[in-house]
Amino acid sequence: MRADGQLEKGSKRNPGLLVLRQSRWVRRRQSTLLTASYDGTAKLWCLRSGRCLRTFATKDPPRDEKDSVMHAVASPSGELVLTASYDGMATLWSASTGSKIQAFKGSEGGLYSAVFSPDLRYVLTASADGAACLWCCETGGVKWLLPGHGDSYMRSATFSPDASHIVTSSADCSVRVWKLGPLEDSQPPVLERTLLGHKGWVNTSIFSPDGDLILTAAADKTAKLWRASTGKCIGTFCGHFAYVRTAVFSPDLSCVLTASADWTAKLWNTSTAECLRTFEGHSQWVNMASFSHNLSRVATCSRDNTARLWCASSGQCLRIFTGHGCFVLSTVFCRIARKTPSAEKRQVCAGDETAKPMKQFGRRRPSKREHAKQKQRNDNARARSCVYRPCVT
Repeated sequence: MRADGQLEKGSKRNPGLLVLRQSRWVRRRQSTLLTASYDGTAKLWCLRSGRCLRTFATKDPPRDEKDSVMHAVASPSGELVLTASYDGMATLWSASTGSKIQAFKGSEGGLYSAVFSPDLRYVLTASADGAACLWCCETGGVKWLLPGHGDSYMRSATFSPDASHIVTSSADCSVRVWKLGPLEDSQPPVLERTLLGHKGWVNTSIFSPDGDLILTAAADKTAKLWRASTGKCIGTFCGHFAYVRTAVFSPDLSCVLTASADWTAKLWNTSTAECLRTFEGHSQWVNMASFSHNLSRVATCSRDNTARLWCASSGQCLRIFTGHGCFVLSTVFCRIARKTPSAEKRQVCAGDETAKPMKQFGRRRPSKREHAKQKQRNDNARARSCVYRPCVT
């Protein structure tokens, strides 16, 4: 019986035997790199080989710069990919097949970012018209629209780990923390506090994994660390010579990783704000940098149309990913779920509804001719070993 539940007849030697072929899917996880580019595509790359595994394109081929994919993320399970494009559309994809699942369209301005809610039921986008929007994944409809920064570009919007707050950053040099009600309601969030201190566009803002801290990156060449509960700035990371494009926490909060328009990425100690390592090699702006799950690797992407894989401890470049036709704007590690089929054979007697598992073999049973050839090879090998065996006295 395949997936449709049909029984197959047995061999000619035993026509009364029915074979039940039952397809099972074995879920496996593959470590990959997800990138988004100005060329209008997002790509999944194999970390081991550097080969492009899959391409996600909202329009094929992309027509103009409005089709640029500005941001891409994967769900924690690795089953879904979410992209945000400058044409104002966010798209939900199947990571395993590359097929489009849902499209979220409605913003007048281009989208800078799109992220999942912690329960994966909603998507939050930030757009160039200064608004954040919450979308329902199931219906594709809008739950609420938040014009949180007036006419200034909203560069990013992200959830706190418990989905009680969101934090937004903007070209008006401010960071705003908003209190969320139940996501099922259609009421927009309420402003709780504004974080002031940057002297340039704030490009990104994120919560720490425990929700206690907020990390921001800005065009004033710095990244800043804030206490989420009070809005107090508790640390500044200085050392870049141009815009800081993004800043992220390591999963254990011990380090901060920044990407800058000075063509470098830097690794910092979270507590002391000391620069621990600089990753140099790109020939243009570094747009984003991210940690691998075990902290052993760092990935960066750049306006030089490439992404790079680095050893976090030594700073050595391990691999260069080439294939995008224009600027690579975002990159993130993800473990994509793959499903591989495995056949299970079961035998039943004719007219019998019960099935008993058969012993499974990795290969088919050899024919009589193949068996005879193998027997002859074994006999020849045995004879040679007798002829050339040294005599021991």
